[in-house]
Order: sequence, then structure tokens, then C-alpha cells
Amino acid sequence: MTASGEYGRDDFGQGGLNEGLDVAALVEEIGLDAEEIRWRKEFVGFDEEDERRLSRYEDAFAENADRIAEDFYENLTGHEQTVEVLGRSDKGLDQLKRTQSAYLVTLANGEYGTEYFEDRARIGKIHDMLEMPMKHYIGQYGVYYDLILPLIGDRLVDSLTDRLAPDAAGAAVDDATATAIEEEVDDAIEDLLSVLRIVNLDMQVV
Repeated sequence: MTASGEYGRDDFGQGGLNEGLDVAALVEEIGLDAEEIRWRKEFVGFDEEDERRLSRYEDAFAENADRIAEDFYENLTGHEQTVEVLGRSDKGLDQLKRTQSAYLVTLANGEYGTEYFEDRARIGKIHDMLEMPMKHYIGQYGVYYDLILPLIGDRLVDSLTDRLAPDAAGAAVDDATATAIEEEVDDAIEDLLSVLRIVNLDMQVV
């Protein structure tokens, strides 16, 4: 199990490619100032309620960070095209996995200001410097959905079984009901993943 404080912002910017990368100049070039960040959040409807909801997953993301990074790179190293891109990085696979774990943990740590977007701009620029095709970069988010949405499903199963407990004392629901809840949640997660996969394929083409 990974402690919630094991990964964080300090894990970004450690590779050799970062030495010549001026993040301040990068975000200025992008126009990613405070007003632009505010606009982007407003445009997608990201607000304090989203921050609250994400914060509920901070521990779950931290506890699963190593496993998700392992699975994430298992997929990347299983395809010749992406292996070629990974070979251009000066980071070893263990370093890449650590950065990936930090990426996951910082998704839910409640900090979504300028520094958050600077880190994301840095990540995007590094992938650009590695000449990673957009289909790979955007496609990786599709892989990510597969890895993190089951954590949301697990939380929903726990919440539903608690709510449906037959008495206020917290007695567990019967096995058949618990199994039915888990199957329905799993099926709903798979529906959502199917929608996200086709949207991801559309994004890659666009």
C-alpha cells in the first residue's frame, strides 16, 4: 500500500529533458494565465463541487498508484509504436512509473491552481519533445479510464451495500443482493467505458 504523501509535485520535472524546459515561458506561450485557467474550468463546468468529489479519492488513488502505473506501462510496453517513443526518453521505466503515480495522486489532491496547470503543461511539452504522436497521447487517457473507473465502481458498490443494509445497526446485505449490486455497478462502468472509448477515438482523429 502506498502512503498518500509518497508521490506529489516533486516527482515532476526530474528527467534530463526538463533541464532546457522553461515552464514559465511555456505557460506564457500557451496563454495559460489565471484568467485562462478560470475560463477553462468554467467552460467544462469544473468547480468546488468537483474538487470535493475528487478529494474523496485521494487515498484510493494513492493506495493504487503503484498498481495503476504498472498496468499503464504494461500496456505501453506491449505495443511496438509506443515502445519506440518510450525509448527516446532518458528516464528508466521505474522513473516513468513513479512520475505516472504522481500524476494519478495529484489528480485528487485538491490543488487545481496555476502550479497544477504548469505541471500538466510540462508533461505535455515533454511528450511533444519525445515526438509522441497525438493518437498515443490522447489514447493513453483511454487506457487511464480503464484503470481508474473501477475504483469509482468499488466506492459505489460499498456505498450501495451500506445503504441497503437491512437495519440501522449496519448489518450486511445478503450475499445475493451484494453480488447483484456489484454486477450492476460493473455493467454500468463498462457502459461508461464504451462511451469514453469511442469519444477517445474521435478525439484522436480530430
